[in-house]
Amino acid sequence: MSQSAEALCHPQDGYHTQWLFAPLDHSQFWITQTLTKRLVHRWRMEADAILVGTNTALMDDPQLDNRLYYGKSPLRIVLDRKLQLPNNLKIFSDGQPTLIITEQDKPINSASHLHYLSMNFGETFWPDLLAILWRDYKLGVILVEGGQKVLSSLIDTGLWDEARVLIGQKPLAVGIPSPILPGSPEKTLKLGLDELKVYQHVQRS
Repeated sequence: MSQSAEALCHPQDGYHTQWLFAPLDHSQFWITQTLTKRLVHRWRMEADAILVGTNTALMDDPQLDNRLYYGKSPLRIVLDRKLQLPNNLKIFSDGQPTLIITEQDKPINSASHLHYLSMNFGETFWPDLLAILWRDYKLGVILVEGGQKVLSSLIDTGLWDEARVLIGQKPLAVGIPSPILPGSPEKTLKLGLDELKVYQHVQRS
């Protein structure tokens, strides 16, 4: 996830800063610098799949591929519970394989590069989805570039291994708060003007 360098004073649950994640109107706003984007594309190349939610797909219209680093692009996974996303989005219209997770039936005469997985979006959504993605698709490394809602729900389940938080210098004085990660980062790296914080999730028995 990417965060703005502007923090708001907001003591809550032991946290004393609340980083901003995106503009309030959900418009696209690049927080980090170009070299950091190349690093993100390297991460995409290393992943089996990349996942986003409905709002990110709609507001950002991302390509979700690897264009800035050598190697493959990951399988794209989009959460579209009600099949409300328009067909003119890049992820639907560029001919690259895309898996759509929905509660609806597969549309009639859908494009051959679009694949649909119908499932319940209830309380066990994340464990059910991750189990299916491994069992049926052999997808082990999934990069989640979702928005605040998707990331927060996944963090709350505890079904994540690593979080990479990119902090840019572009000011975003008003916006959507970033998801809150438990604990402290395992390491912090400077990437030019940007900063990378890496969190490791410790599974408790």
